[in-house]
This record gives sequence, structure tokens and C-alpha cells, in this order.
Amino acid sequence: MREGIIAKDARSLRYLFINKAAEQQIGMSRNDLVGKTARELFSPEMAELIEKRDQQLLAQSQQLEPIVDTIYNPVRGRRVISWRRLQIGAPQGGPAHVREYGRRPLRSG
Repeated sequence: MREGIIAKDARSLRYLFINKAAEQQIGMSRNDLVGKTARELFSPEMAELIEKRDQQLLAQSQQLEPIVDTIYNPVRGRRVISWRRLQIGAPQGGPAHVREYGRRPLRSG
């Protein structure tokens, strides 16, 4: 599976783009995600965690180390995903987008 890619607006944290690999990882289609926030899509606990990580990234102005999460995929059940997040800057300064790259971690042994 290739890397999942998600892009969000840095101000509203609304999903702007999701590729096919990320659709499969999350278990929702881009039609379900684009234009919505985490609070409109996920449980309150999961949405709070997603927003907290987005805000941490925006406050740090730098790439965060990969984060390994266990998510619930409605089609595939529990999945372990490693996400790397970064800011994409606006031409006039400040963040324009939050971009996430996700993949299933390789299992050792």
C-alpha cells in the first residue's frame, strides 16, 4: 500500500484532500471527509486527539516526529498507522495547510 496523504486548511482544520491510500487506512471516502472537521467525523475523544496534534504542529512551526496511532477502521477493524505531519506555508507567511502522511508500520520479526 502506498502512503496515505491528507491535507487540511490550517485555519479551519477542515479536510481539503485525501488520497486513495488514506481512504483505505481511515475507512472513509474522500467524499465523506472533504470540507469537514474531525469533530464532524470522529468520536469526541478521537476528534480531540486529532485537533490537539494539529494545534501542536501549528504552534511548533516544524515537523513533528512520526506518531503511531491505533485507529478504528469501520471496514478493516483496528489498524496501527504511523503518521508524519508537517505545515505547508502560505506565500505571505504563516501556515496555509497541515499535511499528514500515513502508513502502516512494518512489523519486525
